[in-house]
Amino acid sequence: MYLAVMTVSPYMNVLWLSICLGSLGFTVVCSWASATDLGRNFSGSVSGWMNLWGNLGAFVSPLLCGWLAENFGWNITLGVTVIPVFIAAILWLFVKPDTSLLN
Repeated sequence: MYLAVMTVSPYMNVLWLSICLGSLGFTVVCSWASATDLGRNFSGSVSGWMNLWGNLGAFVSPLLCGWLAENFGWNITLGVTVIPVFIAAILWLFVKPDTSLLN
């Protein structure tokens, strides 16, 4: 995302945004596998909570991005979207899929 924000070429911007979107597939596989490992017999409940928060973010994100783009421009908007990515990467380090939620 950062490289997409910093490039001046529209073609490079599309390339970097495409790589970002394509890379989401790598994280989705790990997320669902972890939900199954963490939840064990309650993996449906864990998956449901994961979907709830993901869908809430998917609802708020376009509204927030549209507002930011209108008021501050696309460079700021794309720059701000990098922040949750870093937060999520740090929080992911604390997920222990080999340990069940119910001990």
